[in-house]
Amino acid sequence: MSHTTEPSVQQLGSPGEDGLGLWESLRDWVFFHGNCYFFSKSQRNWHNSITACREVGAQLVITETDEEQVVYHPSILLPAGFLDRGHILLVLQLLLLILFAGLLVGIVIQVSKIPSSEEMQWEQTKQEKMYRDLSQLKSEVDSLCRLCPWDWTFFNGNCYFFSKSQRDWHNSITACQEMGAQLVIVRSHEEQSFLQQTSKKNGYTWMGLSDLNKEGSWYWLDGSPLSHR
Repeated sequence: MSHTTEPSVQQLGSPGEDGLGLWESLRDWVFFHGNCYFFSKSQRNWHNSITACREVGAQLVITETDEEQVVYHPSILLPAGFLDRGHILLVLQLLLLILFAGLLVGIVIQVSKIPSSEEMQWEQTKQEKMYRDLSQLKSEVDSLCRLCPWDWTFFNGNCYFFSKSQRDWHNSITACQEMGAQLVIVRSHEEQSFLQQTSKKNGYTWMGLSDLNKEGSWYWLDGSPLSHR
């Protein structure tokens, strides 16, 4: 049935005794092109339907345009703007279900990205190997670019290493020989000044000088006496 918008709400009248309370509110009506339409779910014949429409100040619909026919024709889906509350709730529930499914998929993807203990151990081993390779490469590059190995100090054509290990004189000789070096033998005043200044920063160090053969007679490791320096 259809109803024009000209009459006021009071003109709709009160529902009849045959259960027309379904039409008490316009919220169950559909507005289209200046008219209100009500799609009744009650089972009546044609004559009783005419009477029911008159009791609410309306009439059975008279189709005047093709657009109007689309609104009420039972074989054609209504546009989205004419969905009733039941359809709207169904659409909202469907959207919430899709949103929940998307959220669940996102959580599953994030959980699948968490590495296992074996993967973490393999990654750690890989990083350690990479670090060793980089350290070795750095040493090789430093040896090409530097006159002395890393942690050694260059002075007047010689390389000096100031060890922080605590050893006696004999073990220090052995440690130097294992590195292809020897305890320092001072050959000039400039070298002696350099060693004195550097020793102030790094602490006391052994030199290749001793009086083991004869107490009070000092000789360098190359056999030359101290007086010749």
